[in-house]
Amino acid sequence: MIELMKLVEPEEPKEANGQPNGVVAQEQPPEEEDDDDEWKVMGPRNRGAVERRWAARCTPVADIFRGQTRVRLHRASHHDATDAVQPFFTLQLDIERANSVKDALELLAGKDTLEGVSDAWQQLSLEQLPVALLLHLKCFQLDQDGHTAKIVKNIEFPIDLKIDPKIMSSKLKYTTKQRAYKLFAVVYHEGVEAVKGHYLTDTYHGQAGWIRYDDSTVTQVGEAMVTKPKPPRMPYLLMYRRHDTLPPQRAGKD
Repeated sequence: MIELMKLVEPEEPKEANGQPNGVVAQEQPPEEEDDDDEWKVMGPRNRGAVERRWAARCTPVADIFRGQTRVRLHRASHHDATDAVQPFFTLQLDIERANSVKDALELLAGKDTLEGVSDAWQQLSLEQLPVALLLHLKCFQLDQDGHTAKIVKNIEFPIDLKIDPKIMSSKLKYTTKQRAYKLFAVVYHEGVEAVKGHYLTDTYHGQAGWIRYDDSTVTQVGEAMVTKPKPPRMPYLLMYRRHDTLPPQRAGKD
């Protein structure tokens, strides 16, 4: 954690084209802490968009986990679209309709038709990528009787995650390394019921490899045990670190 805090808040800050988290990008309007703003921006073909931005207070921990999403609302009968840019600290992924994290990310960024409005849609894209990306797999849902039920299925998730450029907004230009992440921790839920069960965690510890924490029991496990849990054990939280912030010995491993 201290190592990551040094990355986002170095003792002697260096400018990176004025962009957060070392991103090489086009010039953006300055943001202030807890300051919400709105203005109109012009896009290609002189198409305008009303852009609203919400900022979050900067803290050493928040700077590690904070990214930004852009949600565009468009109506066919209106010339201008509306963009909402706001911070996130975890991305919640729908796994009911997906069999992998890749599929779930594509669903997250898909076009959604607004209920009751036939000519309108909204679409989410990633505006800013955090140093540490937390993915929350939505394993629990309400059934027809209003009870919380657990989704039990095999979900594929990689050690090396690459964010597809098509789910990024067009405002920021990230390098390949800045769109690549490596898994460093997984929290699982064990059990078939949502109201019962047990949590355990696998974390990566350098030369020691993957270590499993199950209450007071600590054991070394192989990579296959991390990425291929057997239901009803389900990955609940996936924690990734951006590739360009990794130490050389970790970044060089496939």
